[in-house]
Amino acid sequence: MTGQSGISAYLDQLKVNQALDPPQDILSTKSLVLISAPVEAAPGEWKKRAEEMQAFFGETGIDAVAYFNLNRKFTLPDFDAIVPKLITDRQITNLIFLIIGEKEEESIIGFGAYNGKSSMYDRSSTFWTRSFTDIETVFEEMSLLFKTGAFPRTNLLVNDKPEFFDFSRPAFAANYASFPPELSTKVVGIPTLRSQSGEAGVHLMVADNFHNPDKPATEVAERNMALQALALDSLMNMRRVDLKSTTEALLRRDGVTHLLYYVAGDSEYIYKLFRFKGREDVPASYLVKFFLKDLRNRNIFLGRRWDASPDWQEALNSFMAQIEQELAQQAN
Repeated sequence: MTGQSGISAYLDQLKVNQALDPPQDILSTKSLVLISAPVEAAPGEWKKRAEEMQAFFGETGIDAVAYFNLNRKFTLPDFDAIVPKLITDRQITNLIFLIIGEKEEESIIGFGAYNGKSSMYDRSSTFWTRSFTDIETVFEEMSLLFKTGAFPRTNLLVNDKPEFFDFSRPAFAANYASFPPELSTKVVGIPTLRSQSGEAGVHLMVADNFHNPDKPATEVAERNMALQALALDSLMNMRRVDLKSTTEALLRRDGVTHLLYYVAGDSEYIYKLFRFKGREDVPASYLVKFFLKDLRNRNIFLGRRWDASPDWQEALNSFMAQIEQELAQQAN
């Protein structure tokens, strides 16, 4: 039996209401699928779940045209990754989400309306939502509903394998396994980090945040403290900047030459985002990589050794150690 314990609390977290049934047009329109797995999940876990879902969708006529790893929408602070136009042009009507549970926790699946915006759904919209430990219980319930004939089916040719896509990526230029010359003369801005909005939107569906609602605000506060301490104690000219109230052009005018920033996500995503000669690519469920971004040309400086880490503070410490070593070498 599909687990329903605590489903009201889940709906409150997502700021949606429960629908009595899946969308009436679910078998005659196109759907977009979002999957979020906890960072501790095995690499590729989200793809395994997608294959499981698509096998059922193909049999029943749910036309899921694209699967996205929802975690990859939020890999860079202040960057709102969007669904690519080649997907949005396909007249998607419905949104399907799967929030994978942490160990011994239930997973959540939902079917509702796609609003075509970055938030992907509206506050107080209705989703047919189920919690489960075995997704087959959800499939069995849906199969029974579809057999009633209440859901017109015109989707006859549906793929039995999922199609995977990525959100838009940051518009970086070239990236280098090095540092800028004359590093000691540079002025580095350290952006202030902010928590995601409390409004409805798919950021609420990110698995780790969903299962640990207090985590985002606590994490942002701790990281801002670490970055503030860095700005005060660094050997370089570093200053805090607020990208919500300024632009990179204005920062350049004020003398800021680079930004110290980071990207956080699964290893497959990060390895594709950054090229690094001689790097040993290893599977990892989650990595953080710091870098310097040149504000004149958007070039990225990754350091002279690949130092991505699953721990945010460790990744910061490692990159700053590289900067200190580079300053000493350039001084000589």
